[in-house]
Order: sequence, then structure tokens, then C-alpha cells
Amino acid sequence: MKKAGIQERLSSILHDEFTINVGEIDPDRPIFDQLPLDSMQLVAIAVKVEETFGIELPLTFMGKPAINHFVKLVADAVADNKRPDYDHAD
Repeated sequence: MKKAGIQERLSSILHDEFTINVGEIDPDRPIFDQLPLDSMQLVAIAVKVEETFGIELPLTFMGKPAINHFVKLVADAVADNKRPDYDHAD
């Protein structure tokens, strides 16, 4: 999946699930600096993204992610076809 498609899906998730309009924020500045999000909301976003793309985000995501950084993390995980560990449980 190309980065443009990933960015579109991320924008849709953020807007539909969390009422975040990605077009109104600077994609290179940390999300926390621009939006009134707390860490629990960021975890909820990560879980929704992991479920949508069938990936596992690295823990570095919990740092101060910017949208462009977030898109790159998802693109890299999709390219590597990383699956969450719980998909492989017995």
C-alpha cells in the first residue's frame, strides 16, 4: 500500500473515530502539541490503526508522533507485513 493511500485511511480513521481533522494540523509537528489528546486517546488511536491495517505499531509511536511520522510507521509495518502477536496465539 502506498503512503498516499495509508495517509487517506489514517485521516479517515482519525476523523471518523476521533473527530480529528488532519487537514487542519501541521503534519510535521507532534500531534500532542496541536490537539488536546491525552495518552489514553493516543492508545485508542493506535489500537484502531493496528486493527484496521492488521499491523503492530512499535512502542516508539507513543513518543510525540507527528502525522508524517505516523504514516511512515504504518507504511513500514504494512511493508514488513508485521502482524500483532495475539494473531498467532494458540
